[in-house]
Amino acid sequence: MKHRGSGDGPDEGSFAGLLIRYRRQAGMTQEQLADHARMGVRTIRNLERGTARPRQASVQLLADAMRLEATDRSTFERAGAPRPGASGEDEGRRVTLPWRRLSRKGIAAVSFIVLAVLVATTLAAVYWIWPAPPPGPGSDPSPPPCPPTRNSQDHLSVGACLGVGRELVSQATTLAGGERRSYRLTLNSDFDLVLYEVTSAGGTSTSKAVWETGTAMCGSSVKQHPGFAVLRPDGNFVLYSKENVIVWASDTSRRPLRVLAIQPDGNLVLRSTDGKITSDRHHWRPGCRIGQCTQGYFCLYDRSLFRGRVVQFKDCGSVQDLSSWSFANKASSWINKTSKPVDVYGEARFHLLGLQLGDNDRLWRAAPLSAASFVGNQNNDRARTFRLLC
Repeated sequence: MKHRGSGDGPDEGSFAGLLIRYRRQAGMTQEQLADHARMGVRTIRNLERGTARPRQASVQLLADAMRLEATDRSTFERAGAPRPGASGEDEGRRVTLPWRRLSRKGIAAVSFIVLAVLVATTLAAVYWIWPAPPPGPGSDPSPPPCPPTRNSQDHLSVGACLGVGRELVSQATTLAGGERRSYRLTLNSDFDLVLYEVTSAGGTSTSKAVWETGTAMCGSSVKQHPGFAVLRPDGNFVLYSKENVIVWASDTSRRPLRVLAIQPDGNLVLRSTDGKITSDRHHWRPGCRIGQCTQGYFCLYDRSLFRGRVVQFKDCGSVQDLSSWSFANKASSWINKTSKPVDVYGEARFHLLGLQLGDNDRLWRAAPLSAASFVGNQNNDRARTFRLLC
């Protein structure tokens, strides 16, 4: 094992070395990777130092967040596999180095402090009403609270939310022919954040989209469970789902921000606390941060919100048995990026009638160019076979 402070980094073939290399290849900071993988920044740092081993679930989340190709993902997963005789559940725990072990007196002192804290906590419970415990497993977590923005303003302050149907509007300018032009940023009901150019003349107006986050395919259920866009204090402009999952981000967490503003020329800019422009929309990559699915394919995911393991297909007309890919009874969300509908069936009638699949056996029909971030409790983990209609 290499000693910290020796000037040597982790071995390139180790999990720590691969994590550093793949993160840098993805162009991500430790903070951005932590956001996308829904892990703590301290955990990422410990893993990159080699002072902690990952859980298997964390290895999958990190690989998904960095969008590793099949070969790199296989190498990454092998490096993160539990060591012989280890449980693989020591993520976030620092490895105890021999020269850092406490003496007996040190252990006794720590034990005394812990005991004192426990006694003080117990006594305090007699006089104070403790807050309610957090929601248990399976509950629907609430999004972080933030005040909604008012319509017709041209900026979004740090911590303010832009919800579905709300919009930011730039100052209007007068063109040479007397036309009035302005720009508005709105979060549509399909969960796509779009910047429109609006031109008015003679009592009529026309609009066209000039920029978008490209997140309309991130989940059709957003219409029933809308999320919001928020400017975070760390410098990121982020689009959250109702489940508090980052769907899109500007990836600009470099310095504290003051506002997101629409300029009269139609540019979206981020301004720091000193008023300087730190980034603009031309540098923000569109597309879902979750649910990667190749154009022209139908994708199934074994977790909601397009997370976890994914299988994708594009064969037209033939019935696909998901058990051939060890994916039977595991689908929880899907994206259809084909121009054809897809019928998904359960297990019972498939066994009885073979390929004779009827409408009564169908769990759901995936419309062309649509998605569902959750198939519903009734259909969850029930998909056995499907057919892409020609």
